[in-house]
Amino acid sequence: MGRIKRIFVFGALLLFSACSTSMKTNIEKKYSPTPHSQNINVFGINDELPTGFEKLGNLKIRDTGFSTGCSLDEVVSQAQRKAREVGGNAIKITKIIEPDYFVSTCYRIDALIVRLKTFEKSDTQEINITEAELINYFDENKSNLKPIEGIWNVNSRLSAKTSDQTRLIQNRYKIAIIKKDFEDSRNFKAIIISSEDENWDKTGLVKANLSSTAYEDTYTTKWINANGTKSNSTFSINENGLAKGYFDKSNFNEEMTLVKIYPEFDSNKISAPKGKASGTGFAISKNGVIVTNYHVIKDANDIELIFNSSGTKQSQKYKAEVLLNDKSNDISILKINDPSFSNFAEIPFGITSTQEIGDDVYTIGYPLNEIMGSNFKLSKGVINSKTGIDDDARYLQVSVPVQPGNSGGPLFNMNGNVIGIITSSLNDEAVKTKVENVNYAIKTDYLAIMLNMLPDISKPEPSKDLQGKKLSDQVDVLKKYVCLINVTY
Repeated sequence: MGRIKRIFVFGALLLFSACSTSMKTNIEKKYSPTPHSQNINVFGINDELPTGFEKLGNLKIRDTGFSTGCSLDEVVSQAQRKAREVGGNAIKITKIIEPDYFVSTCYRIDALIVRLKTFEKSDTQEINITEAELINYFDENKSNLKPIEGIWNVNSRLSAKTSDQTRLIQNRYKIAIIKKDFEDSRNFKAIIISSEDENWDKTGLVKANLSSTAYEDTYTTKWINANGTKSNSTFSINENGLAKGYFDKSNFNEEMTLVKIYPEFDSNKISAPKGKASGTGFAISKNGVIVTNYHVIKDANDIELIFNSSGTKQSQKYKAEVLLNDKSNDISILKINDPSFSNFAEIPFGITSTQEIGDDVYTIGYPLNEIMGSNFKLSKGVINSKTGIDDDARYLQVSVPVQPGNSGGPLFNMNGNVIGIITSSLNDEAVKTKVENVNYAIKTDYLAIMLNMLPDISKPEPSKDLQGKKLSDQVDVLKKYVCLINVTY
C-alpha cells in the first residue's frame, strides 16, 4: 500500500508541476522601454527588415519541460514583450521549431531584437499640390479617369487575434489617388490630403503606391508605414464603389475601406461579373482561415463563403480573399475579410497524414448546389489507394461519391480529423471507358507545407475530441466549419 501511495504522490507532482517556457537573451544595446502605444512589429523568417535598422540583441525561447502557454502566438508575444523592455520596436524570427510531442509540446523560436529607424517625412516622396488643384485635375480629366482615381476617406477596422474585440477608426486619412506622375499609366500614387496621424500631417506626402492587375478594378497596394516598413495588400472596388483591402499583422487583423468622396462614383465604370462557379472549403483556424482547391477560386474577382450548418434557408455569408496559392498541388488558403465576421469557436479537428488502404473516410460538401440545394451533403467511402493517377504519390484514391462542387472539401477519417482535400474525379472521357466512383484527394502533407509559410498560422494538430463518436455526432459538430464557396469572375 505504501508503494502505491508513493506512486500516486509522484504522479500528482507531475500533474501540477507545469511551468512556463524559458528565455535566453544576448542584449548588446539597450534603450528606454518602447511605449505601449507603439506596436512591436513581427518579421517572419522570409520577411526582409527595412534598411537602417539597429540590432539590439537576440533571444531564444525554449521548453523547460511540461510547459504551458507556449503556442506560437504566445511565444511570439513573449519575444515582443522583451523587445519592448529593451527599447526595440520589432523582432525578426530566424528559427521556428514546431511541437513534436516526443521532445516538446511547445513552439520554440529564435529571434533578433531590432530597433527600426524613426520615420522622417523627408524619407518619402512628396508632391507639391493642393486639394483644389487635385479637384481641378479630376474635373478636367473626368472622362479618362479610372475608378480608383479620386479623393477617398480611409477607414480602418482592427480585430485582435486573441479575442473578439474590434475597433473602428474613422477617417484616419483623406487621400487622393492619381496616375503616377499624372500620366496615362497602370501605376498610381495615394497622396495625403489630411490626416489625424501626426506622422502624415503634411499634404502631398505619398502614402502608398498602387498597380493595376490583370483583373479590372483590382489593384496591388504597397502602403508606407510610420516605422519605415511597408504593408502589401490587394484592393478591389465593389459594385457600391467601396475599395477594400486586408492586412494580416502580428497581433491583429486590419481591414481597410476606402470611401470615395470625389468625383461622384460611376457604377458603369465597374465591370460586370463574367461568370460564376462554386466549390467547398473548410476552416482551420478561429480567425477565419479557410482551405479549398486552387481551381475553385482561380481568376476570381469576388469570393463569397456561405456557412449553412442549420440545414435551413438561413445562412452566414462572408467575403474572403486569397492568402496563398499552391497551383501545382491545387490548394488555396483564404482569409475571411468581412466586418460581420467574429471568430469561430475552437476548431474541433486537426490535420493528419496517417491513413491506410481500406480505412473508412467521408466528406462534407456542397455538390451541384444550384440543382441539389444549398444545404451541405455527406458522402462516405473508403481509401482505395495511397496514390493517384499514374501512381502520383501526392494523392489518395477514394470511393467517396463526389460531384462538381465537392472540390476543396475536407476528407475526414473516422476520428474526425482531415487527411486530404477533395480535388478531382476520373471521368469516362479521360480514359475512353466507363468508370464509376474513382475520386482523388490531395494529401494534407502539402497543406502543412503551405501553413508553414504563413508565420501567424500553425498546423492544427490531430484531435481526439471526436474519436469514438458516431458518424452522425461527428457531422453535427464538423458541419459548422465547412462552407459553400461562390465565386464570380
